[in-house]
Amino acid sequence: MATSLTSHLAFDAWPARVRWPAHAGARGAAERVLAYHGFRPSPPAASAWRWDLDGTPVRVPDAATVVGTERESRVTARTLGDVVYVEGPGGALAVRREERVVEGGFTVPAGDGAETDGGGAGVYGLLTLALLVLLEREGACALHAAALVAPGGAGVVLVGASDSGKSTMTMHLARAGWPFLSDDSLLLRAGADGGVDAAPFRRSFGLDPDAEAIFPELSRARERQLTDAHKLLVDAERLFPGGRAERVRPALLLFPTVTDAGTSRAVALRPADAFVRLLAQGSFLHPDAARAGAARLAALARQCRAYAFLSGRDVHRDGERLAHHLRALLPDPHDPAHAHVHA
Repeated sequence: MATSLTSHLAFDAWPARVRWPAHAGARGAAERVLAYHGFRPSPPAASAWRWDLDGTPVRVPDAATVVGTERESRVTARTLGDVVYVEGPGGALAVRREERVVEGGFTVPAGDGAETDGGGAGVYGLLTLALLVLLEREGACALHAAALVAPGGAGVVLVGASDSGKSTMTMHLARAGWPFLSDDSLLLRAGADGGVDAAPFRRSFGLDPDAEAIFPELSRARERQLTDAHKLLVDAERLFPGGRAERVRPALLLFPTVTDAGTSRAVALRPADAFVRLLAQGSFLHPDAARAGAARLAALARQCRAYAFLSGRDVHRDGERLAHHLRALLPDPHDPAHAHVHA
């Protein structure tokens, strides 16, 4: 019997029917990856999306154009017309955007830990890229960034590549009581008033094992991230009960870089400069989505104050000092241009 899944990872509940693969390992892998992104089982209901995962990989046409590659999982996305093909080790899926249908399949190699690690990085990449195509079709834009809610309710977004310090900063601020969305992966969507809102796409935090020297509570985190087996999977909601925020209106953009300077400093950025940096961390898997996503990122750059944040030794181990730095950069909370929402 097909299982229905409901998404709570974005702003609305987007239901999804799933016809699971017959292979139990493949089914377990699919369930785990979708749960990793905030989906949970629910009773059958009318659906916006349909996943027909019958175990048979689709054939990717030779004429399809490469639009992206997920390096860790070796999964590649290609487009031909309105269809996005996602292909990687063990499988291939076709996402028919207008029909909101995902079809195809994958195999989980014996001993690949399907029930514990989502079937490996390949299965994770296949299903995650397919999810992103569907979310793009619904108007969401993916961004490699962390987000929190500052005292007073303004959204703070930390944008940057891996090893830029996003997760350590997010952990420090969550410890200090700031509500958190994600340490690494966000979805952006237009708010009802035309502004840009943010929601989490990845729920767990991912930190290097040596971060335990700063955060002893990580001794309880022994699982590894699906996205990066070198990092710990950290259940932030267990560490900080009640600290999860579901969405926020960003008012401050920070582009962090870890430095060896004694004191941190912030360098103001013009909206055009912030936009260029945002583009480098955005993710678009179809030409139509790329145009809409670029417009969303430009709107975000105009909506926020933006700074390059050169993170020095003064904040590497001191969350209170980091919070003090960021509070000084926040815009006036009484400015209606920076109204906020979170739940």
